[in-house]
Amino acid sequence: MDKLTQLYIDELAQATHKSLLLQAEVEKLQEENKKLQEDIDKIREENRPLVLDQPAEKTKEKSEAKEVKNV
Repeated sequence: MDKLTQLYIDELAQATHKSLLLQAEVEKLQEENKKLQEDIDKIREENRPLVLDQPAEKTKEKSEAKEVKNV
């Protein structure tokens, strides 16, 4: 095997190794992202009643303000 072929094989082996390391990092980050998204969804679900209650209170305040104006 000549030097050029050996150099090509070495470079290919290094690139393959780096690719595998990067793929492992991507999978790790995807798993972390999935866990964070689950946390976000959980927090949103916990806060949903709070968000739904707020507009109702504002609507009630507007209705009361209209009644005062009409009187």
